[in-house]
Amino acid sequence: MSSPRIDAAALAAVPAHSPSAALRAEAATAADLICRQAMGGEAYLSHVMRSEYGKIGFILIPVSDVDLFKDKQRSLTAALKGVELAAALGAKCVSFTGMIPAATDYARTIASAVEMRAAENPDLKGLQLTTGHAGVVAAFALNIDSLLEFAGRRYPDERVAFVGLGSIGEGTARLMSNRRAPRHIYLVDVEKKKSHLEGLKADLTRNSEISPSQIDVVTVEAEQSLPADLYPNVSLILSATSSPEVIDIDALAPGTLIVDDSFPLGYNTYKAVRRMQGPADIMITIAGAFQGRAEFTLDHVPAGPDDPGLDLLRDILPRIANPWPNCLTGCVYSAHLTPHFDLPETIGPATADDAQRFYDTLRRHGFRGTPPYFFTFGMEREDPIFSLEKPRPLPSSIVDKG
Repeated sequence: MSSPRIDAAALAAVPAHSPSAALRAEAATAADLICRQAMGGEAYLSHVMRSEYGKIGFILIPVSDVDLFKDKQRSLTAALKGVELAAALGAKCVSFTGMIPAATDYARTIASAVEMRAAENPDLKGLQLTTGHAGVVAAFALNIDSLLEFAGRRYPDERVAFVGLGSIGEGTARLMSNRRAPRHIYLVDVEKKKSHLEGLKADLTRNSEISPSQIDVVTVEAEQSLPADLYPNVSLILSATSSPEVIDIDALAPGTLIVDDSFPLGYNTYKAVRRMQGPADIMITIAGAFQGRAEFTLDHVPAGPDDPGLDLLRDILPRIANPWPNCLTGCVYSAHLTPHFDLPETIGPATADDAQRFYDTLRRHGFRGTPPYFFTFGMEREDPIFSLEKPRPLPSSIVDKG
């Protein structure tokens, strides 16, 4: 059977997701086996989805997401294999999902390698490449809008903690600074980034209505949880951290909202489900996807090697990227939207101007955030997506603080 033609592609590392730290090593080993044995060290087209924008291919590259930083040359080689497969199938734009950008200097090393390889491979000439980070930051903002609306709350009334100020976290903080300021902001990251956080604070106060007294810089040691005294003072957590379980679900004050774009997940999934199904006094949603008018349908699932782990991924990945018919994650959607709306490619960290342009374009064309949901990988559920029903009214004790 001949390979399908596609119009765009999104590259993903093989996921090694787990609901808790205790299962992480087992998941990482299983993912590495898929890369080396089932995929044979080659990029693999897992499925194709179709919409009014055309066909987008989802391509797994032969490295697990938890190993991306262990051997950056291997990660670069794996990404290059994915780009070449996408180009051979006809893609005009390729986006990089998850932690691929962070492991490749925000895709700068991929872009350089593609430019060099284009001399030998004419399929690569003129190919658009993007981290999709401007789209992800715009998606983050859209989902802040959606969750606050869902909870009947307003951003200016919140006390906000930005947890993890990398490309996505900082981009979101800068984008949200264009709005009416919240009551208070906490900028939270590891101690070694303190000077960077102070610089970000200065920028936010210089370029918006926020006063210096409204922003606190909070630092923690690597892998450390948020300070215990922070939880009672925060009503909205916007997390984009790469450290697992830095948010203690049990310590969250009643009424806390979380919009999360962390990898690994910034909280313990078991505890989150128990609290949202029990007291139902917190709300969490994934930050990275948004909805538009286009509905996506599964167009093609190529035949693959007979491997249970790979079969499971082929089943789960479309539901992760496309949790509702008219929805895609921002990093994936960027492969379609960048050429369609003539939006900027993002190689290197996403700029505030690029993120604002994405956000404004999406709003103008009717895109919006998703209903609240998050992932439950590895739990005793058939579906890896946990959707929230309308909860009981949340306590207002935090929001009412001055």
